[in-house]
Amino acid sequence: MIRRVVCPLPVPATRGRAVARRAVARRAHRAFTLIGILMATVVFSVLIAALYGVFYGAIRLRETTFERVESGLPRDQILAVIRRDLTAVVPPVGILAAAMTGETGTLGSARSDHITFSAASGSVTDAEPWGDVVAVSYFLDESSGGDDENGYDLVREVSRNLLASVEEEPESERILEGVDSFEIAYFDGTSWLDSWDSTTRENETPDAIRMRIGLATGGLKAGEETSGRQTLDLICEIVSKPRTTSASAAATPSGGGSGT
Repeated sequence: MIRRVVCPLPVPATRGRAVARRAVARRAHRAFTLIGILMATVVFSVLIAALYGVFYGAIRLRETTFERVESGLPRDQILAVIRRDLTAVVPPVGILAAAMTGETGTLGSARSDHITFSAASGSVTDAEPWGDVVAVSYFLDESSGGDDENGYDLVREVSRNLLASVEEEPESERILEGVDSFEIAYFDGTSWLDSWDSTTRENETPDAIRMRIGLATGGLKAGEETSGRQTLDLICEIVSKPRTTSASAAATPSGGGSGT
């Protein structure tokens, strides 16, 4: 039996080197080089830093907006409560309506005015079956937290049962904290006055009342706006007026008639 032996032909040296170079090139294309990995890492880090900055800025803006909205809502509600009381002022005549008195004062170094009046702003419920006329007072008091550096508390005091045989303790509500001044002015038709007493003015009420509530800045957090003094201003016209003697006489028809 004859066996055939096939001997491979010798490969030229130049061809062998070309094949080897192509193999190395294919391996180089399939793998990442160290420089490429470093460049990709740097680019990725820059993109992550930029995205983090944008994301952090958006989160910070959201928190700031939320804090401003949350702090603004209670103040708007407080002004609405005060405006409701002032627009419902009852002239100081009759049994239920007490005199309107407004006095200036100080609490520590802060301006602290005090006002008391009657208003038809009470709500009748099963637990409070009294009339809608209530006695209302506004004034400043020491901070409930005991820290007067961050301002005082604005108090709304209400007496509901005006016909009680024994004077009852009024209901007090601290409607606003962090107040450093509370100023009230009364417009008599020609000028603004610092005080008012209807008992010396024939039971008259002012034409308008202006309240200015100064907000303390001691409680602001670091980085918050502190320039300028923040105030809440409210001007309300007093519509209800007592009937004067001349108006009552004019409204009353003259008695009797001349006979012919």
